[in-house]
Amino acid sequence: MNRFALLAVCALPACALSACAPPRASYAAPMSPEGAAQAAYDIAGFVGRQMRPDQGGIAIRKAPGDDLLWSDLTNNLQAGGYTITDVMAQHRLRYAVSTLPDGTFLHATLDGTSIARLYHADPSGRLDPSGPETLITAEAAE
Repeated sequence: MNRFALLAVCALPACALSACAPPRASYAAPMSPEGAAQAAYDIAGFVGRQMRPDQGGIAIRKAPGDDLLWSDLTNNLQAGGYTITDVMAQHRLRYAVSTLPDGTFLHATLDGTSIARLYHADPSGRLDPSGPETLITAEAAE
């Protein structure tokens, strides 16, 4: 059996098992109220560019221990007319905010589309974008 066929046979069970895995949870590193407000604003803007409020409810996977970002995000989306639920919905949104040596990294995914952006935190805790927002679609990831 050639290497490619062997790899395909070995990878098949892993792929089948990964399809059964639950969606990844959200994550949020500790951040200031100003930082959480900026991240929530940017995530809500991303959602607004991907769908209209009348296209169905959004289930947000809240990060364990995160009250700041999740609260700001749900408030922003509800103010924009979106229906937010913590149970199954037509659309799923998750986010990750991590602290890196070069700044704070935001990654958010709505259904099959994601954004990513690096921020620099100023002394007050406000997040300022360090570069452009990167949009990743499911088609581009394949």
